[in-house]
Amino acid sequence: MTGILTSRRLLTLLWLTSSLALFSTSLQGQPNEDDRRGALLLQVQLPIELQSIDDLVQSVDNAVAQLQKIPTTAKNEQRPYLILRFINNANRSSAYEACNVLAERLAHSDVTAACETVALLSGSIQDHVLLVALASQNIYIAPATTLGPIATSKSDQQTPSQAMLGDYLRFTAANQLLPKAIVLGLLDPAQGVYMLTTDQGLTYATQQERDELSQSAGFTKEQTLSEPGSPFEISASQLDNSINTRVLEQSDAALKAELNIATDLFFKGATTVGKTRPAVVDLVSRSTAGHLTATDINEKTKLVKQLAESGHNWIGFDIDCSGGDYTSILELCNTIAELNQRGRDIRTVAFIQNQALESAALIALACDEIFLSKQALIGGPGNQPLSADELIDILPPLKKISEDKHRTWSTFAIMIDPSLPIHVYRHRLTGVEQIFCLDEYDQQPEPENWQKQTLIDGSDGFTQSEVQQLGLTNQPLASMAEVLDHFGLNPAIEPQSKRPWIAAIERFAMNPWFASVMLTIGMYGLFIEMGTPGLSIPGIVALLCFGLFLWSKELNGTVDALEVVLIVVGVLCLAVEIFIIPGFGVFGFSGLGLIFMGLVLASQTFIIPQNNFQIDSMVDSVATVIFSVLGVIVLYIGLTRTLSDTRFGHMLAPARSDQQQQADTQWNESLVHWDHLLGSQGVTITPLSPAGKVQIEGAVYDVISDGKHVDSGSSIEVVEVTGSRMVVSTEIS
Repeated sequence: MTGILTSRRLLTLLWLTSSLALFSTSLQGQPNEDDRRGALLLQVQLPIELQSIDDLVQSVDNAVAQLQKIPTTAKNEQRPYLILRFINNANRSSAYEACNVLAERLAHSDVTAACETVALLSGSIQDHVLLVALASQNIYIAPATTLGPIATSKSDQQTPSQAMLGDYLRFTAANQLLPKAIVLGLLDPAQGVYMLTTDQGLTYATQQERDELSQSAGFTKEQTLSEPGSPFEISASQLDNSINTRVLEQSDAALKAELNIATDLFFKGATTVGKTRPAVVDLVSRSTAGHLTATDINEKTKLVKQLAESGHNWIGFDIDCSGGDYTSILELCNTIAELNQRGRDIRTVAFIQNQALESAALIALACDEIFLSKQALIGGPGNQPLSADELIDILPPLKKISEDKHRTWSTFAIMIDPSLPIHVYRHRLTGVEQIFCLDEYDQQPEPENWQKQTLIDGSDGFTQSEVQQLGLTNQPLASMAEVLDHFGLNPAIEPQSKRPWIAAIERFAMNPWFASVMLTIGMYGLFIEMGTPGLSIPGIVALLCFGLFLWSKELNGTVDALEVVLIVVGVLCLAVEIFIIPGFGVFGFSGLGLIFMGLVLASQTFIIPQNNFQIDSMVDSVATVIFSVLGVIVLYIGLTRTLSDTRFGHMLAPARSDQQQQADTQWNESLVHWDHLLGSQGVTITPLSPAGKVQIEGAVYDVISDGKHVDSGSSIEVVEVTGSRMVVSTEIS
């Protein structure tokens, strides 16, 4: 009996132990709310320069002082985070001396005692900001980030000094965020970098360290990351688990989840440290309907691109409208969302004074930050509701924009489809909250970890307080001037605009009917010119109208080099067919086809349509060209019947001349006449394909063949002469 009781007690003890183990294991992945930490995010605009380093160090000291007011985590005595997000500048490099000053400050004991430092890097880092990152206690890089090669001098050729190497290696050894060999390779191309597999696991070595290791313990596997003498760079995808630098999507939500930051203790510095070039784009509707026209939006899209190219790194959007043309607004949203490509870091901020209904709300969501006045409304019904099919078609471009901005696409969809049911979901393990509709919820990698919270009603749009509860905005601000002041910028900055008379002319030229009229007149002038040899007034008018057509499309942002090349090559093919090759064949049809393609592509921003919106746009582009051709035909018929007996009518619609009249006209317009050579024989001195040179009676002439290729040295006979144009044949009579 005693043995049975002992066995039962043992089994019970084992069951309790295993249950407690399972229970504790399930909690290990779930952060305790008591363990959540505070954080202050400071954005630093690169480059770091000596003339601004004092202000930057002072900003760090102020941030540390603020963090000291945040209590450490009760249980683990964990310090709050000081997060430095470095905004890249691909055109200028930071000064090593300035970066060293900031690195020393971050590594100082009074800073490390008060907070834990985190460096966030993105883009292409070829800058001594890497030294600042190595002096931090944590480094997180965005997925598309590349490190190196680090420029060590203005010429980018000089090897690093011993003092510079010493500073880099000192911070590398202190925090061990990157292997020593990788740091040396980034600084000095002569080093060479290798990834070796040894009995102890993966290790990184320079050329010298590799040679020493091969003579001692050896290694089982080798991968060359950089040959000695070759510039070395390492991408985020190459970082393995043995490297303490981590890859992280640098959205606020991902940051708070990764570092276990409490939402109510997550603060941002009001200003970006460093030189900021701000600009404001006006998206306020002046029409009685309250919406923006496609012309207005296309003009703003072009302006945003110009601001980015001219070096502005802070762009504010002053929004107050009820929506606008969806295709144009999506193009603007794409432009805003893609501003940070090619190594640029441009901060975008939206401010809504009164309303941003329907599609206008998408512009705000495409920005990095959103501010609303207390009376503002975002989303909700406007004056251009979409049908069910249109809502389906618009989802693919919305999803792309949402990925670029690290927001859920459901957030965008609820703004233009108020009937869409969406909920707030909370992640069971991380506590992160996101907004999903049912479709996006089902698309999550582990949907069972997301717990449904509250239903969001977007039928009447969202007020400032509702948007703030969703985590999409911060405190209310009354005007764009207050937004500028909030970021430490000059509140008196005027919205970017052109001179009124220039803007008025461009708005006139951006109207769709203007481009159609110019295209029709240009085609008609070309048609008349082809029937009247020699460059005349209709030909000059045609060239002018085609130029105005392309200018109108360029203002709308749909013309690029491809369209111009297609049209120019098409015209050259037609010229070859008309003036060099008799008849109308491959060159003629190819020319017409290229011109047609160029005119169609000049009216749209894509080449191959990807969705119904783009298909409809291409249909409109094709229809515009076809209707212009029909307009030419109708115009010509109408003018020949009504004005054929007038002098004006003869100029606008000249009668078709017979072959003899055309020949006489060509003869009269020619500067040189070779009629006396008709029937003469000679020898080709170059191949005729079909144009070339022949020798007749000791003189050399430019001729064309009768359509056949003729080799050099062949006997020929002149069979046709029109002014200075001679046609020869190998068939000698």
